[in-house]
Amino acid sequence: MKNSPEKSFTVKLYIIIGLSAVIFSGLLYLIVSGGADKIYQTASSSSTAVPSETAAVTAAPASSASAAETAAPTASPSAVPDTSSDTALLRIVNKTYLLDSSYVPSNLTVPNVSMNHEQTLRKEAASALEQMFAAADKEGISLYLISGYRSYEEQRSLYWTYSDEYGREFADSIDATPGASEHQLGLAADIGTESHACELQQCFDATDAFAWLQTHAAEYGYILRDPQGKQDSTGISYAPWSYRYVGTEAVKIAQSGKTMEEYYGK
Repeated sequence: MKNSPEKSFTVKLYIIIGLSAVIFSGLLYLIVSGGADKIYQTASSSSTAVPSETAAVTAAPASSASAAETAAPTASPSAVPDTSSDTALLRIVNKTYLLDSSYVPSNLTVPNVSMNHEQTLRKEAASALEQMFAAADKEGISLYLISGYRSYEEQRSLYWTYSDEYGREFADSIDATPGASEHQLGLAADIGTESHACELQQCFDATDAFAWLQTHAAEYGYILRDPQGKQDSTGISYAPWSYRYVGTEAVKIAQSGKTMEEYYGK
């Protein structure tokens, strides 16, 4: 016996209504028991897991860069020697780098050494000169201070005296030009011997005193300021009696065989 179309439709409708009832009951149970919230939280956690790992990976290079910067700090530049301030021990003075006519060192003092007449030098230069003269005397070398500090006015008078007696060309070749002499700094010393042998003459380089100074002057902060064959550099002809106090730089300058102008690129 065959089912009628109406009966078949009715059966399907009951099935649909039954399934809907089951689904509705299940949803209602989840809502009442809190199961829906748990499912949502689980889904949310799963969806954010990958971005969190990505963030961790991204952060790592920044941390590495910071460590690298800490391990290799940038070195600070070396200090540049002061060769231009009037009070600097390394102040270079010549016909290019002049001193103002009004400059006078503030700490001039009379060194306790054998000298021509009362001479002064800057305190640090005077103290070093005393030590140097004392050391030379212990080895039988009697040094003598011919000239120390000279003012701008003294330099000008000296320059015109030499100009009148020997001509301008000669005056320009010696350490007498006003404003261009390190004697005005109070750091230059013309040195001879108590016997006055070859005083202020180039033959001074044949004396035992000169030989001693060549070996030991730098130990006390002094250098030969106007060496032989360096007139193009210093503007001054060879003067084996002319010494300049530069402090702790003396040994390095002396060992280099250069003038101050050459050593400091002036």
